Amino acid sequence: MKRQKTIAYLLKMFPRFAETFILNEILELEQQGASLHILSLKYPNETFRQERVKQVRSPVTYIPEPFKPEDFRMPARWGQLMTLLWVNAVWCLRNPVKYWNAFRACWNTGDRRARRRWLMVAYIARCLKKHRIDHLHAHFANDPATVAHLVHLMTGIPYSFTAHAKDIYLSPVAGLREKIHRAAFVVTCTRSNRDYLQGISPNGTPVYAVYHGLDGEIFGNGNGKPSPRPNAEHTRSAPPVILSVGRLVEKKGFDCLIRACRLLREWGVPFRCQIIGEGPVEEKLRRLIADLELQETVRLFPFMPQKALLARYTGADVFALPCQITENGDRDGIPNVLVEALAVGLPVVATRVAGIAEIVKPGHNGLLVPPRQPAKLATALKKLLEDPLTRRRLGAEGIKTAQEHFNLTGNVARLRQLLFETGTGERV
Repeated sequence: MKRQKTIAYLLKMFPRFAETFILNEILELEQQGASLHILSLKYPNETFRQERVKQVRSPVTYIPEPFKPEDFRMPARWGQLMTLLWVNAVWCLRNPVKYWNAFRACWNTGDRRARRRWLMVAYIARCLKKHRIDHLHAHFANDPATVAHLVHLMTGIPYSFTAHAKDIYLSPVAGLREKIHRAAFVVTCTRSNRDYLQGISPNGTPVYAVYHGLDGEIFGNGNGKPSPRPNAEHTRSAPPVILSVGRLVEKKGFDCLIRACRLLREWGVPFRCQIIGEGPVEEKLRRLIADLELQETVRLFPFMPQKALLARYTGADVFALPCQITENGDRDGIPNVLVEALAVGLPVVATRVAGIAEIVKPGHNGLLVPPRQPAKLATALKKLLEDPLTRRRLGAEGIKTAQEHFNLTGNVARLRQLLFETGTGERV
């Protein structure tokens, strides 16, 4: 009987609270019978975890992290360092040509993070051999894909990676091109990302656009399909609610949303705004809310589990996410929260950035405005806040969009086919 192919999933950190799309993907692959082994470059350092992490059946291996100067004061870390050094020495003796070819490639990247992670490469190579891994798949085009590329050079085991957003546009083009050239294939979550990656790496490595899928247990109606939310305006008499969700970082455009809220108040539009998220610009946003005297209208809430977040979606009237491209080129792909909002029937107001226009069709399932323009954002929000019939019509079409393009079972089945049809390559 032929042995089932085993795929290693290389992640920067597992689990990660905000990376529900990876968790959903792993759980669905397991549901479809895939044999996986998860490799994490970092130990989890977050207090909260999504409840569904408990459902993961695949084994997880945490790779000993590189040694830092302060670790010399921690005897417990000395053993990890000795293990890394021993594994590298053994691998170098057994496979000297491949080892030094991979080391040379690592050094030539000029990437300090890659050099710092060098000792992890042989450790991962040993894990792949020990667990008879046939293919290595990394999530994110930066550190995980770099490590996967080096592991491939050391072992000959084929690799692929999924590229998302920041990891694409903030990565040096030359290094990203080399990782694409060496990969068996590349997956990304938007068509605009696919076109960009194909443009910088025309060597023939296939690049596929595969959208993320929705968690059918939370955002479905029992059969994995998105289902409508209750009609919020008929269940309460309070002002309509604008909801926004995401990491509190510059590229999400929350400052633009807050300034648009100030305009709405000046125009006499009744509303409340809830922003759910955590991140480095939180204090800056709180100061902006105070400076614009919006404390009674705009509130910030911390991240919450998806089931609690679902209650926020179903209690809102409009979803807003005015994403923007930052000065260093950072941007979103298709934010998963936009898809979740569409799935529960919320009309969305977003911006023409990256892949957002692939799913938000103006006048069909939402509205699009230019980034960094609070007045135009406020005008679009006002239109929806004052027109319940349009909200319901756009929301109904949003459900159809989510059902058609973000079906978890179908999208993961496509990824599974790519992973399991890839040749096993050279074994060591």
